[in-house]
Amino acid sequence: MQNYKNLKVDLSNCDTEPIHIIGRIQPHGFLLILDHATLQVEQVSSNISEFLDVTQEELIGKKLELFCSGEGYLLLEKQLRNAVKLNPQLLLVQGKLFFGFIHETNGKLVLECEPSSPSADQQRLENTFLFSNFQSELDTTDELEGQAQLLVNHVQQVLNYDRVMLYVFDEEWNGEVIAERKKQVCIRICTIIFPLLIFRLRLETCFKKSM
Repeated sequence: MQNYKNLKVDLSNCDTEPIHIIGRIQPHGFLLILDHATLQVEQVSSNISEFLDVTQEELIGKKLELFCSGEGYLLLEKQLRNAVKLNPQLLLVQGKLFFGFIHETNGKLVLECEPSSPSADQQRLENTFLFSNFQSELDTTDELEGQAQLLVNHVQQVLNYDRVMLYVFDEEWNGEVIAERKKQVCIRICTIIFPLLIFRLRLETCFKKSM
């Protein structure tokens, strides 16, 4: 899972940066991509050995039975098969508990795991069930305006930010706020249009601060 192979991002091309295929995960967990039918491992994050007694090279092309056998594998397989209907799940692998979130895409199962800690598990479960409810509401809302408002409501509820906004951009990359969720102390700015120049200046400032 390499990040931007043979691509250098700077101010001249940051508007075309492929941020949707970044190819990295946060280091506090690991990720597996499995064939949905066979549960064969097709991709695995390079940090897997920091969490389990197995290497990235050993897992590629193998089934999960490599590190989880017997009744443990049968239980894990059942959880993975039911993941679309029941998320999130606490997974027991090599005697360790992991907080796992599983979703299906294009015939693959994407399994994201991080070590389970009792003090944080309840909050994680609550947040994930909030997301499941949000997803259900989103599936029954057809108009963009309603979907946008559901999204900012959910993000603000989970993160407790003072303000959450959602932009849309026109062909010249001028931005308009189409949905907003804020605390009462904040001034409402929904429907305000921001010219491209504002975004460009703010982006340049962020780059300079990180150098």
